[in-house]
Amino acid sequence: MTMQRVIVRAFGGPEQLALETMGQVLVDVEAACVNYLDVYQSKGVSPVSRPFTPGYEGVGRVREVGENVGLTSLSVGS
Repeated sequence: MTMQRVIVRAFGGPEQLALETMGQVLVDVEAACVNYLDVYQSKGVSPVSRPFTPGYEGVGRVREVGENVGLTSLSVGS
């Protein structure tokens, strides 16, 4: 099981976005939002520590939960 995320390691434009494998929870994302704050943070206009993952808004369903996940509120289908 692998889930991927977009990560920003250096300020700049879209060329600074990288895809990284992470986590023990696989989510089928149905919708995600990138808003003006994400763009400002990626360009270094709004202060944020790097590396960071832009986009805090999304909706989807949990497809799989790994063995080492300590959150009991996560379950397949939620």
